[in-house]
Amino acid sequence: MSLATFLASLRVLGLDGVELASEHLPSLRQEFLSDLTKQLTEHDLAVAALSWTAPSVTELTEQVRTMLERLMRIARQLNAHTFCLLGASDWRPFRLLIAFANEFGERWDLPVALAWSPEQNDPEPLLQLLDDFNSPYLGACLMLTPDVQPDHPAWQAIALVAPFAVHVHLAIPQMPRSLAWFPAFALLQECEYARYISLTRLPDPPDQSLVTLVSSLRQLL
Repeated sequence: MSLATFLASLRVLGLDGVELASEHLPSLRQEFLSDLTKQLTEHDLAVAALSWTAPSVTELTEQVRTMLERLMRIARQLNAHTFCLLGASDWRPFRLLIAFANEFGERWDLPVALAWSPEQNDPEPLLQLLDDFNSPYLGACLMLTPDVQPDHPAWQAIALVAPFAVHVHLAIPQMPRSLAWFPAFALLQECEYARYISLTRLPDPPDQSLVTLVSSLRQLL
């Protein structure tokens, strides 16, 4: 599927924006980025987030600094609402990288979100890190699925992270029977969450019911 076709399909589904994974962008050259910006404008799509999977090496090398700054400049150019850092189950060893990203986030009014999923269970390392930085531009990218209910083992952990969410990932591997009761969204409402939610996984192959799904999600939050 071409980029143009993909962006057009998002509007058909009734989506307001798109999250761009930097690893999957065909190019970071200015010519491509200018064309991408034009297509986003034509389809009236916002860039909900630009995401980047952090390197496995926690050392903030010059190569990592250069890439991170370049990607955050691109996020700024695309008017992204959030810059998401993915790929770590414990962000504490990445403190220098996070500080570097947060510096640009504060300078460019670009929130930085650190991925956290219920599978990690213990939110204390992330919450302590956010408390240490105490920056309005650093928060969590909360990763959810529709099956997260109050009896979920990590429900209390989710409730603790939700107030710090600056972006949300929602994975829907199969069409749910009903979205009328989605407690995780109630948590977000209590926290007055009013930012984007990225659908990171959808049923394959997609069908017309996805249009109904998107409409239902809008009503829940």
